[in-house]
Amino acid sequence: MSYYDQLIETVVDGGYLPEFVLRRGIRSQLQERINLIKTTSLEESYATKMKYVDLLRSRPIAIETDAANEQHYEVGTGVLSACLGPRMKYSCCLYPKGTESLAQAEIAMLESYVEKAQLKDGMKMFDLGCGWGSLSLYLAEVFPNSEITAFSNSRTQKEHIDGEAQRKGFKNLTVVTGDIATYDFKGTKLEEAYDRVLSIELFEHMKNYALLLSKVSTL
Repeated sequence: MSYYDQLIETVVDGGYLPEFVLRRGIRSQLQERINLIKTTSLEESYATKMKYVDLLRSRPIAIETDAANEQHYEVGTGVLSACLGPRMKYSCCLYPKGTESLAQAEIAMLESYVEKAQLKDGMKMFDLGCGWGSLSLYLAEVFPNSEITAFSNSRTQKEHIDGEAQRKGFKNLTVVTGDIATYDFKGTKLEEAYDRVLSIELFEHMKNYALLLSKVSTL
């Protein structure tokens, strides 16, 4: 991060700017984005989309993974625990009625994953991009006869999940750390070992989906 970026981040995050200035800056950036992506016809819109798709196909699976770790995933767990729900779900929650607590909304979304993926006790499951383990720990809890593997690129995430698993007495959860962009599952005990591969809010960080899914297909 450049000195200029650090200065801007300090000023913005430090609360030094009045709200009307922040709003004006946000609106300006939104308008820049609208101007960038707006098109005059369906054909132009499709051409723009396919140009971006072709760009993604030429890229590696992911970029700037170290920077993402620094900004998000290696942040002290204590900081995140003050912001997230009791299950440390670092992704969307579900509010079916709109009156649920954060803890209830975490459970509601986790239950929806089980239903959508048709998960059953005894299956071997792989959680790709597991975050702080909300899904992996939940699966280990509700499916005691299943083997759960959580994959993370963060040391602090692994430490948290391992600690929670030990505290709750789970013996069916293993955490593997690595960079999905370079990690090779072939020839390891992870190859062709799973009934389900789950990935919650990981793909927005990925670039080349074809390469990623090709790698996932070896699990």
